[in-house]
Amino acid sequence: MKREILQTLIIETMTLARTTIDELGLGETAINRIQVAMGKLAQAPGLINFAIMNEVHGSGVGASVLASDGPDSLTLVFARFPEEPPTPVHDHNTWGIIYVIDGYDMYTHWERVDDGHDPDKAELRIKYSKVLGPGDSLYYTGPPNDIHSQHGHNGAVFELVLFGRNAMQIPRHYFDTQTGRITLALPQ
Repeated sequence: MKREILQTLIIETMTLARTTIDELGLGETAINRIQVAMGKLAQAPGLINFAIMNEVHGSGVGASVLASDGPDSLTLVFARFPEEPPTPVHDHNTWGIIYVIDGYDMYTHWERVDDGHDPDKAELRIKYSKVLGPGDSLYYTGPPNDIHSQHGHNGAVFELVLFGRNAMQIPRHYFDTQTGRITLALPQ
């Protein structure tokens, strides 16, 4: 029964996100509505144990696609980030809305400070870092404003992420902040 309730809530969340974006575009009002729907789903009993997660980034991060409208459309992901190590600095080549379910997320947002002319090299700096707790949500726009790293703060963190595209099926850029090297790869 719990599984059916969770499936219904996932479908409702995706439907609301889809119709809200169709109606309003991806502005502040739409994002706020979607965050409320994600919060309702986040409070569903059993959500943390619902999904079977696959490792991502080779860093102990687990992720599972809960629902997707296809590779170039809305995709809802359930993710778990361990306390250490942080994810590599990366992008998703799409916008995203993060909603923390349980734990604390040390989220670091990076920005490119070079002109972007070299596809194999980038100069990055930290734009901001913040700790997100249960019920906190954050939105980032698409490239080049989707570069980040994150990890659980004082333990693992569980969260929902709604992407504009299926970030689990499209290549992303991994950035070496020491050398500037950029690697394009599927999440692994």
